[in-house]
Amino acid sequence: MCATAVLLGGFALLGWDATKDGIGAGYADPRLKIRAVDEALYVNASMRMAQEGDWLTPQAFGRLFFQKPPLVYWFSAFSMKAFGLSLFTVRLPGLLFGTAAGAAVFLWCAKYRSVLAGTLAATMLRSCPV
Repeated sequence: MCATAVLLGGFALLGWDATKDGIGAGYADPRLKIRAVDEALYVNASMRMAQEGDWLTPQAFGRLFFQKPPLVYWFSAFSMKAFGLSLFTVRLPGLLFGTAAGAAVFLWCAKYRSVLAGTLAATMLRSCPV
């Protein structure tokens, strides 16, 4: 019962305003005004996979992009194929995995400590901006 509440609450919390900013619009470092360009690269590679059907060769902005393992691209591309192209569907895999991570931390801490410790640990994990 508590795990379900943590799972649903975590998805609602992480999904709140998920489409507020555009791709790469947020600052990775607000003080130095460094933009988060990683998301733009990942989304471009995922869009190409979903549109062109080349699931084995990630390309970002017309160049080969082998710097990261392709699992992130695959999940985003599958989400785009299944639900259409939108900012929410691009970010949906991250929301789902973030929610699952919070629930896993909650269950682990609640099992070995207490429900309060699990709730605090899941809250701390979800409050991390990265």
